[in-house]
Parts: sequence; structure tokens; C-alpha cells
Amino acid sequence: MWWREDGQLEAVWTFTLKNPSGTPATLPEWSFWLEDGEGGRIYSLTPDRKPAGTAIEPGGELDIALTAVLPLDSALHNPTLILARTIQETGTGAEVPVAAFPIPGILGHEPDGSSRSIETESGTFTAELTALERWPWTDQDLITAAVTLTNTSSKAVAVPQLEGVLVADGTVEWAAKTVRGDSVRLLQPGQSSLLFVQAKVDPEEAVGLWDVRLQAMAEAEGGAAAKPLCRVEWSGVAAASAKKLPAGSPAKLPNTAAGWAWTASAPIIYESASEQLVAVRMDAVNGEKRYAPPGQWVAQFRTADGTMYPAEMESTSKRVIPSGTASLVAWTRLPKGVALDGLGLMLGQAVTGTSLSQPGEKPDAFLQAAVFQLPGRQGSGEKPGDLTKPVNLYPYTFEITDMVRPAWFYNDKKALFQLNFSFEYMLAKQWNVVSEMKSRRIVLQLLDGQNHLIQEKSYELDPQDAAADGLLLDSDKKEWIVEMKDLSLDLSSFTVALYEEFLPGFRRLIGSTTSEWY
Repeated sequence: MWWREDGQLEAVWTFTLKNPSGTPATLPEWSFWLEDGEGGRIYSLTPDRKPAGTAIEPGGELDIALTAVLPLDSALHNPTLILARTIQETGTGAEVPVAAFPIPGILGHEPDGSSRSIETESGTFTAELTALERWPWTDQDLITAAVTLTNTSSKAVAVPQLEGVLVADGTVEWAAKTVRGDSVRLLQPGQSSLLFVQAKVDPEEAVGLWDVRLQAMAEAEGGAAAKPLCRVEWSGVAAASAKKLPAGSPAKLPNTAAGWAWTASAPIIYESASEQLVAVRMDAVNGEKRYAPPGQWVAQFRTADGTMYPAEMESTSKRVIPSGTASLVAWTRLPKGVALDGLGLMLGQAVTGTSLSQPGEKPDAFLQAAVFQLPGRQGSGEKPGDLTKPVNLYPYTFEITDMVRPAWFYNDKKALFQLNFSFEYMLAKQWNVVSEMKSRRIVLQLLDGQNHLIQEKSYELDPQDAAADGLLLDSDKKEWIVEMKDLSLDLSSFTVALYEEFLPGFRRLIGSTTSEWY
């Protein structure tokens, strides 16, 4: 079994036929099919030779290699080979199943949850393998095993220092790092901590089964190499792909902070002259009973054909109130024309070195990822809003409450005409939502009756820096003075347009309002 570049699995089985009779046996026309372990999916198998007309001598054997191309989420821990015969006598070439052969454990098994006992210098524990998964990451793949470590001692003990090793197909060892999934230092009897054993492999490495080892090392003396003090192992485990989560529904990520429920929004498209910026808002609701930060995350976009695009992910060190929301945006820049139908977002908890990433640290890996299936593109077919009513700039709303029509006057000191324009606005924010707006601004434009640009200005929303030019919460007023060199304006009407800009040059129209000039 190996991973193909198109994100699918290619697996090969060998089907052996033996002739125990005393006469030659000629094979009929057969076709081969594979039923997955869930009993609901049937895949075609391509033989390396056509069996029809092939003769097997008495006591002889014939090996046929059967190849299948399968999606990553195929349930192949207990597949079944179905042998069908083509009936030519009917004139239709109908295929009739004639035999079924179970193939137990052909791709290993998923983690069965069975626990292992491990005794270290600090105490006795049970270790339970809850997941083994393989995910793409930049130019490498991450193999990650999730292990729950539970204190079975009769007293509180320190979380032991354990090392992990991953063995591919029983042959090659991959040195792995052990990452703590929490910051607990002391485990009471019955209390658990989450560990991850992770290694990086080349995407071309075709590994069928992994052995997962977790061991405590004795301290080395006199320059000698450290030796395992105790070890537990899970053998013959197949690495699964990231779990897929349905579009639009809140979901808790596996083996991460249990109190947070994530929801992915529909993709938002911002366009420049030659590129498109695809952004997805990830809302995480804090289900804990205290203020807590949402943590640091990494994201990747995955198209329907399995192509992975690296993404940037907003981060925040702000804490979120219980039942409050952290609203963070993941985005990437793509050439125009890239198909966005069936787009998914892979989200994982960021890791730097052997610890969960902290604000400001650059991630070099991630933990327990999930792929969010995204709703349809946001804004397709929608008309811009009316700026005299609240328009959505989540988690903000913006509304122009009053405008003074543009007025001309001549500035004697500068010897030129100027145009005065002012408006009052209301900016509101959902008080229980934490967000970062460092990459986003709004741009307001003033246009004449022919939609020719007179002036535009960009503003931060609710800027933290008092010196920044921004729109403040609640009601306020903005006044523009525009020096006019070109007086050939269409004065039949004027329009105020509002754009949201995500990085310089990438914009989308949010709303507008048009009024008579005179």
C-alpha cells in the first residue's frame, strides 16, 4: 500500500489459485471486486493478467496481482475479495458473484483502545493508544500517535518523561519526538495526561503498518548510551487520514482541549488583479468554566482533488470568557481559476519543538488535525448591503447614520478648489467575541454620478493604537477635505461604497449608498 500524489491510496493484493486435481484446469472469464470493512463500498480490482483461458497444470499454482485505487477514508481493516464470473451465454456479459474471500487484517488494524501497563521510576501507569494518523505538512508528512497516560498508583506522581519510537513495517525505526498535549505536571490517582509521539517522513514513503513504542530511559552513566528502563508497544497499526467534519456544524477536535467547539464559515473571496485570497473564519466557543485562550493553530486548504495549499492562521493571546467565542481567520493566496468546489480546511494545534506553540512562536508541526468540509462560497449571488442600515463586518456591524452632501469651496491660500464631505456612523461589536483585525481594514470610497473615484480612505476597526486612523466603537463623525484638480465631475448623484480589505490589494464590496447631489 502507498500514497499517491492525488491524495488516494493504491493497494495491491496477491490472489493465489491452486489446482489440486489430476487434470489441467482452464480458467473462465472472471472480474475482481473489493468490499470495504463497512460493507457499503465496492471498489474494482485490476488484475495484472487476464485469467480467461489460462490453464493451471495439476498441482500447479497461479498468482494474480490485484490493484485497487482507494480514497483515504476507506475502511480496509477487514475487506472482502469478491470473485465474479462473466456470463457470456446471456449475450449481455452480465457479472454474477461466485465466491467471497475475507481478508482479515490486510492493512493492519486501527487503534483498539487496549491499554498497556508501564512502570516508571515515578509510578505505575496505563497507556492507551487512541489514534494513529498521517497528515501532509509542507514538504513532509507527519505520523502522529495519541496516547492517554493514566496514573494507576495509589498516590500522586509526576508525569514521567517518556520517549517515543515509530517502526515502519517492522523494519526501519523513525526517531520521534514526544509532545505533551497539556501542561499538567502532577497526576493524582486515576488522573490522565495526553502525550503525542510524532515523526516526520517523506511523502513518498509507502508504509503499510506502524509499531508504536513508548519507553522510559534510564540515565546514562560514564558516557554510556541510555537504555530503555521500561517499554510498551502497539504493533501493526495502520495510520489513518485526518478525520472529516461536516460543513456548518460545531465540532470538538479529537485529542485536544475538550471544552472548545469549532465551526468553519463559508469561504470568503477577496480579489486582486491577478490573484484571489480565500479566507475562512473559524469560530471556537469556549465551553470551559473559566477564561481561557483558544491556543495556537495551523491551517491548510485542501481542494477536491487532494491538492494542499499552505495557509496563514490568525492567532491571539487574548482570553475568552466562558461561552464566548474566539473568531480567527485562516487564509491563503491562490491564482485565479483554481477550483474551489469541495474545498476543505485542515486545522491542527500548533507545535514548536516538543511543546504546544505559544504566541509569537513559529510552528514546526501540529497535532491531531481534522478536515472541516466548508459550506458554499460566501457572498456568491448576494448584493452589497445598504450602508444606511447595519452591514455585517463580523464581529462588527457598521452603519452610516447621517451624511452631509459634498460641498465645494475655494481655498484662497492654496488657490484651488476643495470638496468637503462628512458622515456620522455607528460601529458596534459583539461583546463576547475575541478577534484579531491586524490583517483587515475597511476602505470607504466617495464616487460621482458616473462612479468615478473622488476620494478613498482606509480605516482600522476599533484600533488599539490611539494614534491609528480608525473607526471607533459607538457613534462618531468623519470629515473629509478633498483637494480637487479635476472639476469635471458628474454632480447628478454621489455614492459612498464600503470595501473590506484583507491584506493590501485584496478587497470585496460590503455595501454602498447613493444619494442625489443637489
